[in-house]
Amino acid sequence: MKKLSFIATLFLVAAVVLSSCGDKKYKGFKQADNGVWYKVIEKGQGTATPKVGDYIFIVASYTSSNDSIPKFEEKELSDVMREHAFEGDIFDAYAIMHEGDKMEFAIKADSFYMAIGAPAEALKEMNITEEDVLYFTIKMKEIKSVEQFQAEEAAALQQYIQENNITVEPTESGLYFIQTQEGKGPKAEDGNNITVHYVGKFLDGTTFDSSVDRGEPMQVELGSQPFIAGFEEAVKMMNAGSKATVIMPSNIAYGPSSPYSPIPPFTTLVFDLEMISIK
Repeated sequence: MKKLSFIATLFLVAAVVLSSCGDKKYKGFKQADNGVWYKVIEKGQGTATPKVGDYIFIVASYTSSNDSIPKFEEKELSDVMREHAFEGDIFDAYAIMHEGDKMEFAIKADSFYMAIGAPAEALKEMNITEEDVLYFTIKMKEIKSVEQFQAEEAAALQQYIQENNITVEPTESGLYFIQTQEGKGPKAEDGNNITVHYVGKFLDGTTFDSSVDRGEPMQVELGSQPFIAGFEEAVKMMNAGSKATVIMPSNIAYGPSSPYSPIPPFTTLVFDLEMISIK
């Protein structure tokens, strides 16, 4: 319930390092204006390139001429577009790609590792020198802006409200609170120790987290640790024995999230809550 780029981490842990020297390391590659070395494998139909802040969805893989380094098969990944850390880095690679493009990139290994915080000692241990190059093969599946995500979320929420005949008005924050069982006593507040069961779902009904399935209700002192805003607001509207279904737009849930979170960016969530006790 609580609130280094995945791709950078992925390739830090298991990157392909191909040693070469002189100009041979870039043989067959062209250099773009932003400094990245690239080869076009397939040309896509997209016309726009990602801007800083955009979410990108890719398929990435690598191979190695070094038999001691296993192949990394194609895997779907996502990331958020950022400013480059050095000229010709992975973000400069993304910056020249359109949707549908499949390209290969040659990026200096020492610069890459130093940019993501690897100390010089680690580079020595990995036998990385300034002559070593990382070769990435990337297909740009999709580029989405924050504005696109927000528009899609608003449309999905409105459709859900209509299809489920929800008539309660949202709170000022946007939370929809639908009480399904009355409880007794005062409502929860900061300082109370609460025991609550929850089932978290997406709008399509898919469960992503459930204390019920685990058979372990959540026990916590309200105010002692951060929660997503919508969850905290909802439990403070409940008293012991009450049950409710609550709908949380992303602005009071996980917001833009992270590209490697199980909660997709800008996703409205639905929680079924049962307040077991308040002490």
